Amino acid sequence: MSSNPAQGQPLNSQQSGIQTTSQTNNLGGSPPTTDRLVASIKEAINKLPLIALIFLSLVTAYFAFGSIRASQKFSANLADFYQTQNTQRISDQVDRQGVRIAALEQRVGVAIPEMLTREKLFQPPQPRQINWFSFALGARVCPSKDFTSPPSRGVLPNHVLMAPGEPGTPIYCGPRSRGKLQVAISTPRVITPVTLTIEHFKKGEVLIMGNAPKVVELWIALEDAKIHETVREEITRYYPDIFTRPSSQDTLTLSQKPLNESRWVPIGQWTYDIWAANQVQDFQPPIDLNLLKVASNQFVVRVNSNWGSVEETCLVQVRLQGTARGREEYLEEPEKLTEEEAKLVEYI
Repeated sequence: MSSNPAQGQPLNSQQSGIQTTSQTNNLGGSPPTTDRLVASIKEAINKLPLIALIFLSLVTAYFAFGSIRASQKFSANLADFYQTQNTQRISDQVDRQGVRIAALEQRVGVAIPEMLTREKLFQPPQPRQINWFSFALGARVCPSKDFTSPPSRGVLPNHVLMAPGEPGTPIYCGPRSRGKLQVAISTPRVITPVTLTIEHFKKGEVLIMGNAPKVVELWIALEDAKIHETVREEITRYYPDIFTRPSSQDTLTLSQKPLNESRWVPIGQWTYDIWAANQVQDFQPPIDLNLLKVASNQFVVRVNSNWGSVEETCLVQVRLQGTARGREEYLEEPEKLTEEEAKLVEYI
């Protein structure tokens, strides 16, 4: 019985040593996982300034970009504001000017010219053009009954080449002719027509407006047969029935001789509108006469109908703008006016 404990003592001691060694190994060193964690923390602490710097840089760039956009938007809004203010200020000035004009009209009892209206204030000045149908410049109406309707009021046809007088003053009118009238005009120079201008009295200025022209044509005399045929073909494209319908005039206004269509050709047909705001109306040919080298000093203004009068048809004034050419032939470069002609020029 006593030998068993003696024999077991070393065994217990050996077992105790093994346990002690195991406990020492567990308490004497750090586990590998803890070492890696500590190393990672140290590395993160070392990199913290670089991360902070990158973060601050991104934040700064974001706010800087936002500031630039805000500045641009502010500048654009400021520019729009000043532009709006300037436009409003100009508009207010024009409105005040209109109020002054209206007050002045009431005081003096007459209408102020359109040159002071809102539309005219903002229009650039237009270049002045020569009126080649000006009596002062040398234009004349052919008195032959073969070309010009005889006057019905005693006012000679040359009156249409002069500046109109006050409403109600005598004007050139043709006899009863179912609304038709014709005037042949020669110009002092050979020209290429650009604009025909018809002027009548404003509606409301006279009692009768039915004698005003309505459908108007401009004819030109051409000696060159090739140019004449080209113009005839081109103008027919725009007015297919201009040659097929009956002659514009009749025996009540002219002799029985119509215009010789082998020499004369129309270059435009238009409608004068008595209801328009402006009684001075411009009309341009639909074809490029300069390109076709069309030039002449003999023209015919035809009125094919009026606005309802059965008694007469009247013309207050006709004007023609164009480019001056050589006296005998078409020139590539416009010819300059002589000193005497320049003094007599009538501008519109």
